[in-house]
Amino acid sequence: MPRRAPPGHQRGLLLQSEGREDEAREQWRLAVAMLETFDGAYESTLGELRELLAAR
Repeated sequence: MPRRAPPGHQRGLLLQSEGREDEAREQWRLAVAMLETFDGAYESTLGELRELLAAR
């Protein structure tokens, strides 16, 4: 079964689509902090989140 993206990741994408960039970035930062505790289980999602955060 594929791993699902964390709620903060998805919420951030929705906020970004509404033009709420600062709120989106905060959701992504929270998602990164949570996912880093899973010892590499979400490495592809972490990579995407890090790219989103670096894109500013």
